[in-house]
Amino acid sequence: AACVVPAHVDFAGVDDSKRLKEPERERLFAAITGHPEVDYCVVQVSVQDIDAVNILEATKRGMERAVAGLRQAPDHVMVDGPYVPPGIADGPASSEAVVKGDSKVFSIACASIIAKVTRDRLMVDLGARYPQYGFASHKGYGSAAHMAALKAHGPCPDHRRSFKPVRTVMEARGETPPPLPPTKASLLKAAKEAAAAAAAAEEAQDEEPNATTKPKPKAKTTAKTTAKTTAKTT
Repeated sequence: AACVVPAHVDFAGVDDSKRLKEPERERLFAAITGHPEVDYCVVQVSVQDIDAVNILEATKRGMERAVAGLRQAPDHVMVDGPYVPPGIADGPASSEAVVKGDSKVFSIACASIIAKVTRDRLMVDLGARYPQYGFASHKGYGSAAHMAALKAHGPCPDHRRSFKPVRTVMEARGETPPPLPPTKASLLKAAKEAAAAAAAAEEAQDEEPNATTKPKPKAKTTAKTTAKTTAKTT
């Protein structure tokens, strides 16, 4: 979720959503989203997208979409966490990452409340569709009750196949989990290997003699030497 709260607007009791009890979150959610001067956007990333790109990359894309979905483009974006997603960092607004921002920045705390309440409501809806899993009570977190239901019934369509406990249950039931999405480390490694291979190919091409080009005769009066420098980035 992304949220823009004007400086003169205040909501008593706003804090990191994890520190608030459910009734207080619900009260603040109604106050924040119902205020005419508050601009906010909530984005839901599908299970399929998360399993395709990994949870971290999906989170980044969700942040980018939430900021892009605001009614008015912000002048400055403060992102909760240690990094600013590239789609925000490369955008027209200035930006900064704030570790534990939901406990330090008022607008981030408001966004965390909107996101948490929205997520919990989605879990209640899932609980109605799949009552055997108890989503309405554990809200999708890895509680003992959730893990027991997962082992008893197997994953439902909304369980992430890239989530390790889900993969373990699938394997125990004789099912083959889909391939894991690439991690940040594997993507960086692949990019470095590709750059190294390209550099090696370029170097080999530079060293290969050109058979179709005849050497130019040396000048009788002067000898000139040309030095060629090639810079490679890997």
